[in-house]
Amino acid sequence: MKYAIIEIGGKQVWVEPEKYYKVDFLDLNYASTRSIFLNRILILKDDKNFKIGSPYLENTMVQAKILEQFKDSKLLIYKIKSKKKMRRKQGHRQKLNKLKIKEFVTPKI
Repeated sequence: MKYAIIEIGGKQVWVEPEKYYKVDFLDLNYASTRSIFLNRILILKDDKNFKIGSPYLENTMVQAKILEQFKDSKLLIYKIKSKKKMRRKQGHRQKLNKLKIKEFVTPKI
């Protein structure tokens, strides 16, 4: 089983090849940049090897493909103060990217 733990958007995500992930919005030109390389890899496990970075692995990248940029479903924030007749309703939609992890690129030593 191959997997990697990467840091993207300030969060750590467990990724596997050929799977889809929703991550925070990456400010990239979606039309021209369909394939990206992520180089902040904390842990990488191949079939035989297990590598831990300090803090990141050098010369190792994860190739991913940006499938779409979209907004998540609406999140409602409703605040109430008791006995004050104060109510406030606010909505928020987070921008996200949908990624498909293609492969792990490691140097041949």
